[in-house]
Amino acid sequence: MLAVTSLPAQTLNSTEILNKSIQYHDPNDQWPTFNYQLFFDQELANGERSKEEVIINNQKSYFTVMRQKDGTNAGTLLDSCFNVGTKKIDCSRIKLFRNYYSYLWGLPMKLKDPGTPLEKEVRKGDFDGNECYILRVPYEKDTWYFYIDQQNYSLRGYEFFKDEEKGIGERIYLSEEFSLEGMKIPNGRKWYNTHDDKKYLATDVLVGFELLK
Repeated sequence: MLAVTSLPAQTLNSTEILNKSIQYHDPNDQWPTFNYQLFFDQELANGERSKEEVIINNQKSYFTVMRQKDGTNAGTLLDSCFNVGTKKIDCSRIKLFRNYYSYLWGLPMKLKDPGTPLEKEVRKGDFDGNECYILRVPYEKDTWYFYIDQQNYSLRGYEFFKDEEKGIGERIYLSEEFSLEGMKIPNGRKWYNTHDDKKYLATDVLVGFELLK
């Protein structure tokens, strides 16, 4: 865990800070109608590389994922699953992919989803050399911390804990940004353990995108 302190009561609350961060990343409220194909390069700690392609169409609740390393080619429409390639994977795993990509690449907007247990208390601390507001979201199975720049309200990174008491989790650093018609999303993410000597895990880089009609 990073060292943090609580903010005085007269400062912005967590909802106000989240709203300012969403205004920075999605000033034109594009996320609800987001319809892009995203192209990723991934590098694991062992040097293995792979490519992935994802389509997220929020307006039609449509999602597809193609993963080079394991041959996955599948998706969802509304809450139904389908397989496109010869490799068949079960619906629960397809939805896991959908939730993973939609959540991480839809931040911080996804923190407005119904049922998100955003705590009222706001903390502050340093994240990768940047003074940040810290928002805590204790989901049922894991607890997340989101680090929002105190100057421009950009999302600098986040971490989650499967076991917060033991500090077992992962920390993700965001790098630069792409502008998708005014919507700012991270160019890349670097993943590290929060335990095990802060072991480096992987890097995901958004190398291209295409607006779909």
